[in-house]
Amino acid sequence: MPYRYDSVVEVDPVNYTVTDVPGTSHTQYFYSGVEGPDQKIYLTAASTEEYAVFDPSDNSFEIRPLPYTTVFRTAEIAGGGRYVASNNSIYMSPGECYEIMKLDFNTLDASGHPTVTAIDISSIATAATSVGPKYMKAHIRGDGKLVFVPQRSNTPFILLDPTDDSFIGVQNNMTTGTFIGLRFEGSIMLSDGKIVVFPYAANDQAIGVLETYLPNPNDPMSFTTNYMQ
Repeated sequence: MPYRYDSVVEVDPVNYTVTDVPGTSHTQYFYSGVEGPDQKIYLTAASTEEYAVFDPSDNSFEIRPLPYTTVFRTAEIAGGGRYVASNNSIYMSPGECYEIMKLDFNTLDASGHPTVTAIDISSIATAATSVGPKYMKAHIRGDGKLVFVPQRSNTPFILLDPTDDSFIGVQNNMTTGTFIGLRFEGSIMLSDGKIVVFPYAANDQAIGVLETYLPNPNDPMSFTTNYMQ
């Protein structure tokens, strides 16, 4: 993935070769990518109001705009795309802004590209700093709903239903005391539905475990930590 670099780097895991695939003169940050239903790679932005599309069939590289309504800033840690097969769409996580970007492959625009809509989360999302909130790539629960994990512990989790794009903000029990403002860099979902998040900085040495299934979805999510000491 290009990170302030105008090429895609292709790695052959069989022959251990690395090929530099030139793209454009674009030198913005693209932090993560996800394969779409057309077998193209959709790169999510980290410091630009655009996304990129890389086609491995011909090594083409294209930049397309995103309709953010709030200022999109550098957010290398958060962000990322998730393809949801049930509604043939890609969801891109917010990075210091208040919108989830949805690329809908069911409805194409005049150029044959997926239509892009901005899902406004400003009603429930809070910023941990002077800019908008950061969220990691969404995880898909067994019931098909998406869980967007925030980069900071005192920001609500987002639970989104892709059937109608409705969502709720879910608080957690990491918003008081010494837990306030803990930062996380990445996350994985386990087979039992729990999400594990990993620390970002030396002063945030905590691994968090999030239980995503609750009797009452409006209750705080159980979020415990194991400190790396």
